Amino acid sequence: MKRSIPYDTYHQKRLEDPEYAKAYLEASLEAYHEDGDREVFLHALRNIAAVQGDAPKLHFLDSALESLGYRLSVEPIEEPVVPSH
Repeated sequence: MKRSIPYDTYHQKRLEDPEYAKAYLEASLEAYHEDGDREVFLHALRNIAAVQGDAPKLHFLDSALESLGYRLSVEPIEEPVVPSH
């Protein structure tokens, strides 16, 4: 009987493949846009960062977003958040 490996181990190995990692990030971003739960997207970024051994490389995130028709940008918040004391 063939022994199975834990899912986390399998998933981490799959995330070493750039195309799989890109598809995983795209799916998590799509889920975020559908239900507004940013934790799914952040979890995906953490998983990719763990496999890369560092923060996700900016070019990876940029190319994943570009394939979805998005890009990273820095824009002012329309209504500044005032910290409460």
